[in-house]
Amino acid sequence: MKKIIFFILTLFLFSNISLAQDVAINNYNDQNDSNIKNDFQYAQSLSNVFKYVAKNITPSIVNIKSTKKIKRSSTKQFMIDPRMQHFFDFFDKDFFDNLDENATPEIQQGSGTGVIIDKDGHIITNNHVIEGSTYTSLVITCILLNGQEVHEKVQVNTVLWKRHPDPNTDLCLLPIQPVFRNLSSQGKTPFYIPLDEGLIPSSEQLNSLSAIEDIIMVGYPDGIWDQYNNQPIIRRGITATHPKNDFNGKGEFLIDAACFPSSSGSPVLILNQGGYVDKKGNLNWGYSRVMLLGIMYAGPQHTAEGRITFAAIPKAYTSIPNNLGLVIKSSRLMDFKSSLLTMV
Repeated sequence: MKKIIFFILTLFLFSNISLAQDVAINNYNDQNDSNIKNDFQYAQSLSNVFKYVAKNITPSIVNIKSTKKIKRSSTKQFMIDPRMQHFFDFFDKDFFDNLDENATPEIQQGSGTGVIIDKDGHIITNNHVIEGSTYTSLVITCILLNGQEVHEKVQVNTVLWKRHPDPNTDLCLLPIQPVFRNLSSQGKTPFYIPLDEGLIPSSEQLNSLSAIEDIIMVGYPDGIWDQYNNQPIIRRGITATHPKNDFNGKGEFLIDAACFPSSSGSPVLILNQGGYVDKKGNLNWGYSRVMLLGIMYAGPQHTAEGRITFAAIPKAYTSIPNNLGLVIKSSRLMDFKSSLLTMV
């Protein structure tokens, strides 16, 4: 009788252990399936972001090249008596080059990013992108009457650019409607989707953001772009300071992203397609949000000194970006509104 009872107890014990193992395995599988599902949803969300950018953001981005002509003297530089240095300092550094009949003009080119901000085609970029240049070149995507897509390079005189009302804000605006009208008269309809003021976040929206938010930046780093399709480069990063705060007391904030030369003028956006996590940690699947946070204009850099081994004195210097960028808040774009009302 004792053997029978022992056998029943043993059977009951092992059956419970087996049941517990099955439950644990099922729980693990459920958790694993949930993780896979979350990973898939995140990957799908990233895919949706890039699809959205390609369809709705890149048509508002314009490649800008500025051209400046400088005369360089062909004559040898002469030694200046230190006692006469103050006399020469009175003149502009290019004064004597301009007097030299043998001086040959040198072409200097810079590049940056422009953003179309309204249906009339006004373009925003940083003032330093075009400052000092003779003219600026833009590449505009146009649609022909037969539906074919073409890319038209146009040149505009730099004097047409309007500076931001605050000279300390590195922004300028180009009223390009005459160029668009001229293209349209030739059967070439400019194709663009403006990043209008409806994308500028309100104070309430900025307050709802976390200190660290995923951002995207669209532009032409180091002048790199898809020339064949007239498409910019899309990059990702995060906010390095809260977008609601004024970094160092100015109307700007800091991002952690690859901010290479020619990124100047690039729009910085929050773009969550299919879901996002709010600052309280709530997961909002199925909801999307798009915000134009600002315009990238500068980035801190550090210099690296390379010593040339075969000489004691000569040194080579280079500037290295440290993956931080300064962004002018998009609210500063509204300062142009009064100017826009006077433009035709």
